[in-house]
Amino acid sequence: MNLVILPNDEFYAKSKPYDIYIPEEEVTDAFWSALDSARATLRQHLSSFGPEGSAWELPGHEQRCRVLYAYLYADSLYTPELLAGIADSLPQDGRPWCAELECYSDARILPNGRPLCLGWAAIIDGTFYTAVNYKDLIAYESRLGLERA
Repeated sequence: MNLVILPNDEFYAKSKPYDIYIPEEEVTDAFWSALDSARATLRQHLSSFGPEGSAWELPGHEQRCRVLYAYLYADSLYTPELLAGIADSLPQDGRPWCAELECYSDARILPNGRPLCLGWAAIIDGTFYTAVNYKDLIAYESRLGLERA
C-alpha cells in the first residue's frame, strides 16, 4: 500500500469530505446495510489480531457518514495484513468510503498509564494517508509494509 504524508491541513482536508453527515435523503436502508456489513467485516478482520477492547475497538456511536472508524491500541496490529483487511472492509457500493484510524502504541505507556498516541491515518482508495506531524506513526511505515508514493 502506498503511503502519502501530507502537511497537517492537507491531511485533514483529504479526509474531511468523508467525515461529514451524508444528506438525509441518502440515509437509506441500503446505506445502513452497507455500513453494518462493513463494520462486521472489519470487526471479524481485527479479531484475528487481538481482543476487542484491549488491542483495538470500533466506536459505539451511530455514524451517518461513509467512514469506518477504528481505534488501534496494540503494536502487534501494525502489519501489512491489517491494512489490507481494513481496505477490503470498505463497502464496494459505488460510493466513496474511507477508513479513519486512531493509532496508539501499547508498547509505549505514558506516565498517566495510557498508551502513546501515534497519530491519525486515513485509508482512501487503497492509499494510506497521514500528516507530517505524526512522526511516531510514520516511523511504523516499514512494519506496515508501506511504500512512499
